[in-house]
Amino acid sequence: MTGDTDLDDVLESFALEAEGDATALARYLRDYPQYALALVDLSHEMTRSMPDEAAPLSPRDEAQIASAWTRFAASVPTKMEATQGQPASVFDGRNAAEMKTLAATLGVPRQVVAAVRDRRVLVDTIPKGFLARMAAGIDAQLEDLIASIRGVRSATLAPSYKADSRPVLSSQVTFEQILINAGVNEAARAGILAEID
Repeated sequence: MTGDTDLDDVLESFALEAEGDATALARYLRDYPQYALALVDLSHEMTRSMPDEAAPLSPRDEAQIASAWTRFAASVPTKMEATQGQPASVFDGRNAAEMKTLAATLGVPRQVVAAVRDRRVLVDTIPKGFLARMAAGIDAQLEDLIASIRGVRSATLAPSYKADSRPVLSSQVTFEQILINAGVNEAARAGILAEID
């Protein structure tokens, strides 16, 4: 083997050859000192014995698991409890491909559709014609779409990232501002905003 052999090739070759052979490990460590740590780790993993079956749980273990599961289940709100008092979103259950198709049908970037879905836009600033086309694009009633957009905003609708502080909701903005932020050109923006009926 040559000195320019990459780590994956060396490890694969070692795994196929070694099978618990200490001399093979010594030879590979001598030939590839730059991969010593990875070779030793692989050797340990290959020689580690795994039990065929896990030991059965004791009654005490089963009771602890059942107790923890009950506490967990009681602390997690059901979907019905989480959405109680809010209209169901017409966007529920839609996958990314459907949202992409909707954006293409409407002639807007996907972030415009996402802003409407996430209730970041003031519903009264969206032209009725655009709303009607959107409702038709997702096979929903116009009234249901409007009710969905007007629903209560929550932090769970906002994207979540690791952060030092709790997420806060951004303020809602006008539909025109959403179009500007999405980079919709002025002519297309004027056409969309003119869809009053």
